[in-house]
Formats: sequence, C-alpha cells, structure tokens
Amino acid sequence: MKNYIIVLLSSLLFLMNSCREEALVLCQDIYIPQSTNLSYVDENGQNLLFGPQKKFVVENMAIYKMVNDTIQPINFTINKESAYITVHLEQSSQGTFFIELQAGTVQEINFKANIDESKLPCENYRVNELQHNGNQGHFNTQGHVWELTYE
Repeated sequence: MKNYIIVLLSSLLFLMNSCREEALVLCQDIYIPQSTNLSYVDENGQNLLFGPQKKFVVENMAIYKMVNDTIQPINFTINKESAYITVHLEQSSQGTFFIELQAGTVQEINFKANIDESKLPCENYRVNELQHNGNQGHFNTQGHVWELTYE
C-alpha cells in the first residue's frame, strides 16, 4: 500500500511539472506584441489625432525605432472609433521609439514596463511609465490610453 501511494504521488508530481514546461514552450512559440494605446491632446485635453480639434493626419504618421543608425518601422493600428492609435512593440522592460506626427515634427517616446501578472505563464509586459520629449505622459485608466500633451 505504501508503495502505491509513493508511486501515485511521484506520478502526480511528474505530471504537474511536465504540464508547466509544456505551457512555457507553447508561449515561446507564439509572438505576442507589447501593445500600447496612445493619443495626443492639447493643454485643454482635446484630442489632436481625431475629432474637431484634429491637428495631425494619423494616416500620414510614421512610427519607428533606431537600430544601428537605421530606421526600423514599427507597426501601429488606427482606432478611429476609440480615438487612439495602438503601437505594437517587441516585448521589453524599457525602450525608445519615435513618432513623426508630420514632416519635421518628431517625438521621442521612452517607456518602462513591468510583467503583467494576469498574462502568466506567458511573459507579457505592460507599459507603466511613458515620456515624450522628456514630458511625462498621463495614463487614462478609463480609456486605457496614454495621453501625451502636445505643446
């Protein structure tokens, strides 16, 4: 009887460990971008990308990062109904990218991120600090959007 209990416990331990490793392997095989929602607003909180106070043409914007002095475009999605753009970054705890709002108007964006515990076992970062040209961005928790004030 004792041997059956030991075999049963050993089997359960083996199964639990093998399932955990399986989940991690599956996560590594799936590319999950680190997505961040952004919007530019004026000092009165009016959206400068969408709506009546629109100052920039979103379809003409460019988002990129610099790698060894070479521009690498970054994909982004335009969300007209929600009035923001979603920038699709590589998973990272920190980084820098650039948004060219219009010709000659480039914003440097620096961010820091932490692992989102709700997404485990797959490692996924969520941006928790964002600056543009040295100014702190404001995270609108209601809309889940980083609002960047353009001056």
